[in-house]
Parts: sequence; structure tokens; C-alpha cells
Amino acid sequence: MVDAAASHTVPLSDTPPLRDLWRFAGPHRPKVVLAATFSVLNKAFDVAPELLIGAAVVFRAVQIQTVDGERYRSKADSLQIRYQTIEADRGNIYSRSGNLLAASFPYFRVAVDPGCAGEGDFHAHVDSLAWYLARHTDKDRSAAAWRRLLIDARRDGKRYLVLDGKVTYPELQRMRRWPLFRLGRYRGGLIAEPYNRRETPYGQLAHRTIGYKTDEVSVGIEGRHNAVLSGQNGKRLVRRIAGGHLLPVNDQYEIEPVDGRDVVTTLDVGIQDVAETALEERLVYHNAKYGSAIVMEVKTGAIVAIANLKRVGPGEYLEQYNYAIGDRTEPGSTFKLASVLALFEDGFDDLEAPVDLTAKYRRKAATALAGVDPVYAAMVEKTDDSLGRVLATLDELE
Repeated sequence: MVDAAASHTVPLSDTPPLRDLWRFAGPHRPKVVLAATFSVLNKAFDVAPELLIGAAVVFRAVQIQTVDGERYRSKADSLQIRYQTIEADRGNIYSRSGNLLAASFPYFRVAVDPGCAGEGDFHAHVDSLAWYLARHTDKDRSAAAWRRLLIDARRDGKRYLVLDGKVTYPELQRMRRWPLFRLGRYRGGLIAEPYNRRETPYGQLAHRTIGYKTDEVSVGIEGRHNAVLSGQNGKRLVRRIAGGHLLPVNDQYEIEPVDGRDVVTTLDVGIQDVAETALEERLVYHNAKYGSAIVMEVKTGAIVAIANLKRVGPGEYLEQYNYAIGDRTEPGSTFKLASVLALFEDGFDDLEAPVDLTAKYRRKAATALAGVDPVYAAMVEKTDDSLGRVLATLDELE
């Protein structure tokens, strides 16, 4: 018995399927070729943008590495490394006897680079370093808090952590011997930035006369002689790190600063103190708005004290403005003393009391002016008359 299905079976070909398909296509072969071409082109257009972008990226990366690399590396260094101005030590201001009236005291802003130390060094010293920081810097922060702060800063990649903003040189020397810091700057990460702070050892004494200098205001001796006191600033290379902080590239200055020169005044600290005390007593007594006192050495003309006090509250006075120099005020009878001295010096008057004036005041002393010295009164009237003649002469000369 013969199977009917077997009689219709197509014998298998030994040739590849695509070749058989091509043979069966017969007269439709041109259309098949055209359809295949368009299909390939369609796929090519689908992936072309990605291929082109990838090729451009690869080409640009190779170009940057081989052709433009040095230029971009130099540009990056120029953005990170720069010159920083180092202020010169400002000169001191002294009294006539050598007392220090104003000086610049050196301080340091101390920070640490937590990532500078190796893993082993850091964890071996962080506990003891935290103990020193808690004991000698911010005493409101415990050793455990300092330890956590240091570890967190290292973990977060911080390169600049401020420890203390006002450290003296002896204190800095002691800090250099602390755990971790004693390994040196490049292993311990200690950063010390010097700066100068202007201070007046006598506080408010002659404060307005000594003055101050800022970018906007120049006052007193500090402002008038700023060119002498300031010196010449220096330069050093610094690198900008994370957070915008500047880290010195090395310990050397590229341009050494030149210190300013000192200024010696004619002020006398003792006389200045007496003048200010006496002036304040009289201002409080009279409840005056302000007052000035100038003390001059008669022999040389040197000003040994200038006091200027202004009322800032009930019974409270401070030096805020130099009224003696900055204001114009009628001198009144206080100018008589200088005028009389000039008359005596040039021989136009003397201290002799005229007999007739003395007799006049003796008669008055017996009645209306009891207790008044007749000789003294006669001298005063004579002096007033002399000053009157001087003023009249000056009016005529005008």
C-alpha cells in the first residue's frame, strides 16, 4: 500500500536556501535587488547618527590627547595656580620715649588637609589629634566631635578644614608637634596662613590721633604716613583647591615682601593720659557735647598730647573725631594767653602793675571788690588794654 502524501513530497536540495530563493525568483530578480538595497540603506540611516557621533567623539578625544593636550593642561594649571599678594609687615608707631602706640602682630589661620595623610597614618593619629584640638582650640567642641569632623571631612574629600583662625607663632610651633602634624606638611596636612593684625597696646589712648587705614578711609598718623608704614608687598604661588581655598604651592615666596618703616611721634604717653582724663572729667561735669585739648612743649613746639572726646551716651565719651584739627572754632579768651606771651617775648608789655591802676583797685577792694588782690587786678587790666591795642592795630592793617 502506497502513502498518498509521500507521492507529493518535494525532494530536498543540497544548495543553500538563499541560492534556491534566488533561482526561484526568476524574472523578479531586479525587484528583489532593489528591495534589498533600500532595506540596507534604511538600516544604515537608522544607525548613522550614532555612528557619526561616536566617531566624532573618538576623533576629538584622540586630537585632545595628541594635539591639544599640552595647551589644555597649561590652561587648567593657569586657572588653578596663581600669584597671591603677601602683605608686608607694617611699621610700628612709637611715642617720643619709645612706647609702642600701634603695631602689627603676626597671627596664623590654621587649617588641615584631611586627605593628605595616608590611610594608616590618619587612623593611627586621628584620636589623639582630636584630643589636642578639643583641649587647645575650640573648647566648646569635644574630642569626639573633632574626631567625627576630621573623619567626615576626609570621607567627603574636603581639602581644607579650618581649625583655628587666630594662632600666634609660639602656638603654631607647638601645634607642629601634635600627632599627625609632626609627620610634616605633606604627610600631616597642616596648613598655616600668616596674616597681620593691627593693634594698639594702650587701647583708646590717642586713638583718633594714631588713626587707622582701610581701603576706603585714611585717618590720623596711620593714614598720613601710610606710604612709609606699609612697605612693599610680596608674591607667592598658590593653588586653588576644592571649596575655593588657596593652598601654597611651596614654602618659599616668589617675591619677598619688604617691611615698612617705623614712625616716631612727639606724643608723650603720660601727658596724653593726663590730658584725656582731665578733659573727660570736665566734659562729664558740664555735660558737654565734645571737647579738645592740645598740649604743646613750649621750648620746641612739639605736640605732646592731643585729646578729642565726643559724648556717645550719658556720661560716656570716646575718641571718634579729631575736633582739634578737623574743626574750626573761635578760640575766644583762650587765645589771650598766646597773645600775651607774644607781647612779652617781643618787649611790648611786661608783668609790672601800674601804680595808678593798683591804687584804683585798692580803693575798690575796700568796698565792692573785697578780697581781690589789687596788684593782680591791675596786671589783668593792663594786659587787656595791651591786647586791645594789638587788635586795633591789626584792624587798621586790614
